[in-house]
Amino acid sequence: MLNDLPPLDFFDFLYEFWYMFFIVAQKVWWLAIAGTIVAVYYIWLSFKRIKYVKSIEYILLAISVPEDNEKNPKSMEEVLNGLWTIYSPPNFKEIFIEGESQETFSLEIVSIAGNIRFIIRVPVILRDHVEANVYAQYPEAEIIEVEDYVHFVPNKYPNDEYDLVGVEWKLTREDAYPIRTYKYFMDEINEDKFIDPLSGTLEVMSRIGDGEQIWYQYILRPVSDKWKEAGDKLVAKLIKKKGKPYEPLFLKGVHTAVSAIEPAGAAQNTSHKSEAPPSEMLFLSPGEQEAVKAIQENISKGGFQVKVRTMYLGRKDVFNKKRIGFPMMGTFKGFNSQNLNSFKPHHKHWTFISYWKKTRIPPRQSNLVRRYQARDIDAGAQPFILSVEEVATVFHFPYITVKSPAVITAEAGKGMPPSDLPME
Repeated sequence: MLNDLPPLDFFDFLYEFWYMFFIVAQKVWWLAIAGTIVAVYYIWLSFKRIKYVKSIEYILLAISVPEDNEKNPKSMEEVLNGLWTIYSPPNFKEIFIEGESQETFSLEIVSIAGNIRFIIRVPVILRDHVEANVYAQYPEAEIIEVEDYVHFVPNKYPNDEYDLVGVEWKLTREDAYPIRTYKYFMDEINEDKFIDPLSGTLEVMSRIGDGEQIWYQYILRPVSDKWKEAGDKLVAKLIKKKGKPYEPLFLKGVHTAVSAIEPAGAAQNTSHKSEAPPSEMLFLSPGEQEAVKAIQENISKGGFQVKVRTMYLGRKDVFNKKRIGFPMMGTFKGFNSQNLNSFKPHHKHWTFISYWKKTRIPPRQSNLVRRYQARDIDAGAQPFILSVEEVATVFHFPYITVKSPAVITAEAGKGMPPSDLPME
């Protein structure tokens, strides 16, 4: 039958194709115009947002506390509670017409040639607010303005003089699951006995020399309490399990033996007793109960959208990825919890690549260092949400048990807040 069909005329086919195309175009021409308008609008809005971000003047404040600082991360949590109050989301007009966005700030731990500083980068208009909150918790702190260190290294790779390794981080589970916070490092009986979770990080940072640098960056954007809704749903999902209350295997054997020797009358009498329904928490294993309690406590606190970046840079004559780069990656393991949440490298935004290195590593190096320099929370890996307690765990001023001469400290009594400091 196919042999009976006339041969296809290519020009007739082409004519019919274009005829049908113009017929369809006449009916949906408005879609093309609408798409063009939307594309032009988003390009215009992107330029407005870039212009707005560049209009904000930032300042870097280096904060030092005395070597005998006895304030644990709870004090830093209170500082962050105060900084969360900068939350003031722009309205519809400000977002979609003027290109404005919620202001961000960053917490940074920097080691240059083994000298470690704790830095807060904030808009200039928030300087007084930051200093007031820091001095409220650390009266003997010293706060000074410092030059931005990120522009003294190249941002284009491969580079003849410098090399670097770095990574952007993500969480392994939902935001509501907390990481291992500073409370896990406290003695339950005596809170004064505190093992600083940053001690390993600071030890690694203190071991570098001239020509080497280590950067830790936490960019923070305060968020509303809406993120807690996902945590509530997660808790509800965990405790709404059907079945019998959880009990260890050995208890099941005991109950079976007791029921076998129990008099029939007693069993009959107990069967008629009206008992209140068991708590839904009884259906969970001990590990699941612990997770539910941890989630509930975590979402009871204020939250920040967070971007985490870490980098090790150095001149090629002293750069050593295995000696410093790998240990730097391992410093986050102390915050990881098997039953709750953990930090994990984002494999699309790190430089530890095992194949096609010459073509893949340089652009990743360049992109990573430029995003760090710009302190852009939206570029790169997807930001996640941490509570103020979690942020205070990964960034706080060294506790007295950290005896590292590499950390720049304040002289006790010389860092009192100035008398003319505005208090809020």
